[in-house]
Amino acid sequence: MKFRLLSISASTMLLVAAMAGAQTAADINFNTTFQTIRGFGTSTAWQPVLNSSQISSLFGVGSGGVGLTILRSRIDPSSTTGGANWATERTNGQEATAENSQVIVFATPWTPPAVWKSNDSTIGGVLDTSNYANFANYLNEFVAYEKAGGVNLYAISVQNEPDFLPGTYDSCSYTGAQMDAFIAQEGGTITTKLIMPESDSFNLDESDPTLDDPNAVGHVSIVAGHLYGKAPFFYTNAKNAGKDVWATEHYLTPAAGSSAQPAIGDAIALAEELHQSMAVAQYNAYVYWWTPLLLNGNSANYYADALGQFSKFVRPGYVMTGANNTPASGVFVTSYKGNNNFVIVAVNSNSGSTSLSFPITGATLTSVTPFQTSASNQLAELGAVSVSGNSFTYSLPGQSITTFVGTGSTTTNPSFTLSSSSSTVSVTQGSTATDTFSVAGSGGFSGSVTLVASGLPSGVTATFGTNPTNGSSVVTFTASSTAAAGSSTVTISGTSGSITASKTIALTVNSSGGGGGSACTVDYTISPQNSSAFGAAITIKNSGTTALSNWTLTWTFANGQTIASSWNGTVSQSGVNVTVSQQAGQTWESIPAGGSYSGFGFNGTWNGSTNAIPTAFSLNGTACTVN
Repeated sequence: MKFRLLSISASTMLLVAAMAGAQTAADINFNTTFQTIRGFGTSTAWQPVLNSSQISSLFGVGSGGVGLTILRSRIDPSSTTGGANWATERTNGQEATAENSQVIVFATPWTPPAVWKSNDSTIGGVLDTSNYANFANYLNEFVAYEKAGGVNLYAISVQNEPDFLPGTYDSCSYTGAQMDAFIAQEGGTITTKLIMPESDSFNLDESDPTLDDPNAVGHVSIVAGHLYGKAPFFYTNAKNAGKDVWATEHYLTPAAGSSAQPAIGDAIALAEELHQSMAVAQYNAYVYWWTPLLLNGNSANYYADALGQFSKFVRPGYVMTGANNTPASGVFVTSYKGNNNFVIVAVNSNSGSTSLSFPITGATLTSVTPFQTSASNQLAELGAVSVSGNSFTYSLPGQSITTFVGTGSTTTNPSFTLSSSSSTVSVTQGSTATDTFSVAGSGGFSGSVTLVASGLPSGVTATFGTNPTNGSSVVTFTASSTAAAGSSTVTISGTSGSITASKTIALTVNSSGGGGGSACTVDYTISPQNSSAFGAAITIKNSGTTALSNWTLTWTFANGQTIASSWNGTVSQSGVNVTVSQQAGQTWESIPAGGSYSGFGFNGTWNGSTNAIPTAFSLNGTACTVN
């Protein structure tokens, strides 16, 4: 929550008059999918019980409603047992979910009860570590209280804005390390999904420690933040950890001043932020602060309408799909699908109209219905637009948000994938080796696939059998007697008309004398080592008569060891099998005849019980002696 004014007002936006008659394609691809949408919502923190008209305006899906699907509640800290102090929020949750069955409710504490904090106050201070369990139980009590009233909390948060202590209202400080410590200790006891950290400005220092902690990250379902002074961004660490990412608070100030009702320019500003939150940040949810800022008396205002252009039509469980997100200057487009409904949201921030064509891939539609917010409309349903040849054209009025809704069926573009019978192939100088490549078509694919190989080492050719449609083809690798010994990555590409696919394999060329003349010895030295981690240095000795370049060394760990980092070699590990190759272009890593290479090493982890030296090393496919 903020009682200071931070805004993106209409006066700060670039308003560009569109050229009359100009038309640009806003390509839509419903086959390409991104994040799952949980919903769009608002908060009733510190608010009284909303009346039925207000509930209908915010959460209703009928005429006059904007169809919000998320409600953020506040957990009152007045006592350690809550009870009557929690009744208002529960009532609002009951009314919202009764109005709209798709509404989900989550709750946020602005502070733990004062008696559990370092300063015995609800304002500022930190949660005492000795009260971590008490506070976790308190959060679970709120979950149970809501459930007893028929409100099943979707999630609960650890803290509102742990990095912002205003000194004038409830707050509590957590560093990233403290947030991590609480979640690692108590996160597993929470009885619903856990949200963290709800930072003031989506500060990654508040969330990364938890995401990077294997003892904590599994307890978190949603990584959330607020957008004060922070533009929506793609949170790679959270997405890589498989977490939902939500924007759970922000508000904008009307251009006419904080006491004014928003106008159409203010709605455009919010719609742009919603667009960025979906298209750029790929947030799963967006929550606006707060219900009084979305109402003009009992009716939805322009900020609510901007939310409604998304929330009323992009329902929970829909996915964002592919689109030309900025088809023209000042125009922003996203698309979504779910339950055989297809939705396109187009925002025109320009002062003049912009004509767009909407070519559609991945869905069969006969018409779309536009719903529009502009200077003269507020979420108004307009006349249906015909879709012909998988495309339609529409002129977006200046300063408008238009949502196109269509019902139809998903279509899949013809495509195919390539797979190989083996990811590694070995061939000896002066001989041949074979591999089988299979074509698997989908989406009604039917066509002959032409296969070609690229990246072959000098002296090696590849010959393919018949071109398959859905089936396999044998490729024969032939190595001349003078073919370059060593390992390389070969790419097999398939083409059928405009459709392409590719697959890479590792190809090793052995010398006719075996292993490129690479009678070899491996020295494997462990140092240092503690109860969980160790380092190892490897020296490869080439006692053959041929210098080795583009070499590959393989081995198998006996005790489940894992390589965490390495140097002076390219490493891949699959289970217990490890492959190390000479780095491309690093000629100093080549191993001279009768010489050695000792530049490679790695850091790894082990089970703390047995860390045996591997016994079976192979260099370019030839077994080595191990020291």
